[in-house]
Amino acid sequence: DPARAAEILSGVEGSARDAIHELRQLLETLRTPGGETADGASTLGLDDIAELAEASTAAGLPTAYTVVGTPTAVPSVVAVNLYRIAQESLTNARRHAGPGATADVRVRYDDDGVEVEVVNTGRAIAQLRPGLGQLGMRERATASGGTLEVAPRPSGG
Repeated sequence: DPARAAEILSGVEGSARDAIHELRQLLETLRTPGGETADGASTLGLDDIAELAEASTAAGLPTAYTVVGTPTAVPSVVAVNLYRIAQESLTNARRHAGPGATADVRVRYDDDGVEVEVVNTGRAIAQLRPGLGQLGMRERATASGGTLEVAPRPSGG
């Protein structure tokens, strides 16, 4: 299906452009005294996770998106880290869940803060093999004062 292939490749191109933009912002942050970027904080936020879910669906992994609780403001670095964790989680699900899998992304607000949960219905994995993606997600969670839980679920995950 050439039209579907073009749509998927367009999504890949957009993701690559976003990654390059974020890398440039990171490099600018590292070069600028005080750790602030020249143009302020990243433009990515928790609301942008909805677009990730849409892009994941367009790339072949039907993905539902839900916000639970009343959204509250979070520091921009936390919002970017949660966005990137959700992004990597969905990328892993597309790679490893297998055909026919679906995913759910939930952004949950409560009195203790915010939580992002990404689950999928893909094939069960007997043993997780930690990779750089999981390491990066764990580092982002820790840098934001949070934790990361990665575990197989009986029905996938």
